[in-house]
Amino acid sequence: MNSVEIFTTWNTEKVLQDRSVPQEIKQNAVKIAAVKNSYELCQTIVVPNFDVANCEMVLSPLKSVEGILFDETHIEKYYQRYIEVKEISVWENNGKTGWFPDILLPYDVAVSCRENTIRANENQAIVLIVHIDENQKAGIYCGTISVFADGVKCEIPIEIKVYDIALPKMQKVDSLFCMEYEFVER
Repeated sequence: MNSVEIFTTWNTEKVLQDRSVPQEIKQNAVKIAAVKNSYELCQTIVVPNFDVANCEMVLSPLKSVEGILFDETHIEKYYQRYIEVKEISVWENNGKTGWFPDILLPYDVAVSCRENTIRANENQAIVLIVHIDENQKAGIYCGTISVFADGVKCEIPIEIKVYDIALPKMQKVDSLFCMEYEFVER
C-alpha cells in the first residue's frame, strides 16, 4: 500500500534528502508567529514509500475565527533541491556527506518543468516563505496544507499568528560579512 509521511520541523534544521529524520524534531503542525512587516519561513517535509512522479501542494484559505482571510498572495512556495556532498572538505567540521539542501526552486517552475518528483523513502522539503503585511489584521489564521503524491493525499495543519506589532520600514544596504578569512578567495 502506498503511503506518504508529512511533517514539519524548524526552519533552521538542515534536513538531508537521504537521511532519516529523528522523531524528536518532527512536528505534526506548521506554527508560525510573527509581527507585521516581517517574513517567516517554514519547511514541510514529504516522505513517500514509493517513487513519486508528481508531487503537488495545495494551501487551503487561511482564516481567523472571525472569518478574516490571510492574503495568500503573501505566501511563496518553493521546492527544495539538493546537492550531493561526496567528501568532507578540510574546512568542514560536521563530518557529514550526503544530499544537502541547496537551492529553492520556485514551486510553479518545479511543477511546469516536472521537477516535482520524489524518490521512495527520501525527504523532500517544500518551503513556504510567509510575508506578514503591515495591513494584515492581528489574529490567528488557520488552514491546511495538502500534499498530493501521485494522487495520494496527506495533510498537515498550518497556523499563522500575527501580532499587533509592526516592524518599521527601513532603508538598508545589502552587506556581506565573512567570519573566517580562509574562505575569502585571493
